[in-house]
Amino acid sequence: MATTVDAAEKINRAKGAIKSSVTKLETFLENAEKASVTELQIKIKKIGQLQKKLDELLNEFFLIKDLSGLQDTANDFEQVDSRLEELEVRITSILESRKSSSNPKNQTVESIKNEVRLPEIPLPTFSGAFSEWESFKTQFTTLVSNNDNLDDNQKLFYLRASLKGEAKQLESTEDTFNSLFDALKERFENQRLLIDFHVLSILHYDKIQQESARELRSLIDCIKKNIRGLKVQNYEQNNLSEILLVNIILHKLDKESRRQFEFSLKSSEVPQFDSLMSFLERRSSILESVSRIPSAVKTTFPAKNAARNNSLNNPIKQKSLMIKSNNKGNFKACICCNNFHPLYKCISFKNMSVEKRKEFVSVHRVCELCFRKHAGSCSSKFKCFVKGCQMAHNTLLHEEEKALNEISATSAAKNNNDISSPKGGSDDLEQSYSLVVRKGKVYSSLSLAQSSEICILPTALICFKNALGERILIRCLIDSGSQVCAITSECSDMLGMKKEKINIPVSGLNGTNIALKRKMEIEISNLENDFVRCVPFYVVPSITNLTPSTRLNVDISKLP
Repeated sequence: MATTVDAAEKINRAKGAIKSSVTKLETFLENAEKASVTELQIKIKKIGQLQKKLDELLNEFFLIKDLSGLQDTANDFEQVDSRLEELEVRITSILESRKSSSNPKNQTVESIKNEVRLPEIPLPTFSGAFSEWESFKTQFTTLVSNNDNLDDNQKLFYLRASLKGEAKQLESTEDTFNSLFDALKERFENQRLLIDFHVLSILHYDKIQQESARELRSLIDCIKKNIRGLKVQNYEQNNLSEILLVNIILHKLDKESRRQFEFSLKSSEVPQFDSLMSFLERRSSILESVSRIPSAVKTTFPAKNAARNNSLNNPIKQKSLMIKSNNKGNFKACICCNNFHPLYKCISFKNMSVEKRKEFVSVHRVCELCFRKHAGSCSSKFKCFVKGCQMAHNTLLHEEEKALNEISATSAAKNNNDISSPKGGSDDLEQSYSLVVRKGKVYSSLSLAQSSEICILPTALICFKNALGERILIRCLIDSGSQVCAITSECSDMLGMKKEKINIPVSGLNGTNIALKRKMEIEISNLENDFVRCVPFYVVPSITNLTPSTRLNVDISKLP
C-alpha cells in the first residue's frame, strides 16, 4: 500500500510541473500579437515536449494496481491534455495567419510564373556527320538520357526519332535504348576524324582577296569554332600551336589587313595569338563602320593664302588603278537572281518561258536587245540570231521556236559582246570538259551546246567519299569518248580532299585553251557499296550548264 501511495505522489508532482508550464504558455498567448514567428515556433516545440512527458506519466499512472481514490488524478490528466491541444491549435493558427499576410506579393509572382508558357524544346537531330556528333550527344543526354521521368522504351523512341539519314540506318544488337546509344558512340566517336576535320577546316579556309568585314568575321568564327572543337577533344593550346595558328591566319588575310597588322606591331617579337584575334575583331568592326558611311560629295573650297593658291594651280596628278575582281568580273548584280553575271547568262532567267522573259524585261524596264538599262535607243549593232528574223530584240525573246527556251548562254552572249563581255577571255565559250590526254595535252570530246535542239546526255548517281569518310551522292555526266575523269572546282571544294598540283594544257573547240592546275584521287562507289574504286579526277572550272536544264516529256518524244 505504501508503494502505491509513493508512486501516486511522484506522478502528481510531475503532473504539477507540466500544469505550471501549460499555465505559462497560456499567459504568453495573451500577448501573442507582439511575439515573433521564431518565438511561436519555439513554443510549438515546447508543447510537443510537454505532450510527450504527459503521455509517459499517464502510462506510469495506469501501471498502478490499485487506482481507488485516484479518480481526481485521472481527471487532471485529461484536463492538462485538453489545454495542451488548445494551445497547439491557437499557436498554429497565428503562424498560418502571419505567413498568409506577409507573402501576398510572392503569391502574385508565383501565379504569374505559372501563367507563362515557354515553347517546347525540339529534339536535337543527327544525320551521321562526325562533326555534329559531340553537340548532339551533349544535348540529347541532357534532355532525354538524364530524364528520370522517362522509361527505357520512351528514351528509345525519342532516340530513333532524332536520327536522320545515314545514322537512322544504324542497327544495334538489342532493341534497347542503351544498346542503340552505345552503337552510335562506337560508330561516330572517331577522335581522329574529328581532329582532322577541325584542323583541315582551318588549313583549307580560302584566302581573303579583298578587305571585307563579313569575310573577316567568317574567318574569326571558323578559327574559334574549330579551336573549341579541339579543346573538347582535350587538345589545348600551347606556345607552339599558337605560333602555327598565327602564321596560318596571317596567310589567310588580304594584303591591306596584313599590312595594318604589321603596322600595329611595336617590336620584332613573335605576335601573340590573342593579340592577333583582338586585331581582327577591331579590324572587322572598323570596316563594318566604314561601309555604312555614305559616299560624300567632294567640295573645293577657295584658298585662303598664296601658298594654297599655288598648290591649287599645280594640282597633284591622281593615279587610277584598275582592280580585277576574283570572280565577279565587271558585272553588276543580276536583277533576276542577285548573282554577279549578266542577265543573258542567268540560269533562272533562261529557265523561264519566252512570255515570262518578256514580262520580266518589261517590268524591270531593261532594253529588249542588250538587257541593260539606258536612255534612248540601244547602241548594240546585233539583232536576233534566229534565221529569217533579224528583229531588234534579244534572241532569248524570240517566240518562233520553243526550243529557244533552252538556248545556251554562248549564242546570247554574242548580242552583248560589245557591251559587257571582256574580250579574249576563255569565259566567252562555255565548254564541257570531258578530257582526253594525248602526248602531254588534254582535249575535250564534248563541247558547246549551241544548237536549239534538246540534247539527251547519259548520267549516273555515284557515291563520292569526302575528307571525313562520308559517302556523298553526286550526279555525274557520262562521256563515252573521254579517257579521264573531270570534276568541278565547286564539287572538289565540297569534298575537301587533298589536291595535287599539276600543269596540263586543255584544248577545246575553236582552239580555246585552258590550263588545269589541280588533280585529286577520290574513292567512288555504287549505292550498295559493293563496287569501290579509287579514281583520279582533273579539277576544271565547270563542266556543263545546269543538268538537266529542261523537262523531257517521254510520252510525246519519239525514242528508239
